Amino acid sequence: MNAARSLIDHNRHLLQVIQAGSENDALLRLMEIRGERLLAFGAAVDHGEKVSAEEVQELEQLERELVNSLLQCREAVAQELAALHRRRGAERMYQPHPSREPRYMDRAG
Repeated sequence: MNAARSLIDHNRHLLQVIQAGSENDALLRLMEIRGERLLAFGAAVDHGEKVSAEEVQELEQLERELVNSLLQCREAVAQELAALHRRRGAERMYQPHPSREPRYMDRAG
């Protein structure tokens, strides 16, 4: 298997994992492997490995899809964090202030 095909296959797998919503160490490891495959691809091309136009187009398409999927994940995380922040803010509005003791006053004041 040549370096381009190896990178294409790995990018497809990575895209599937991202789109499935994986949020664990496996995703981090897959991104590390992708970096290694990118370096290997660059080295192979530098040493004369031929890459077909179809492979280049497929790599470009997969790259766009990976970027778009990661941007969507980032947006979803940002929305979740904003919702959490709003909920916590609302909870604080209805809780007594921790530094103040409740005071009860009678009519005499």
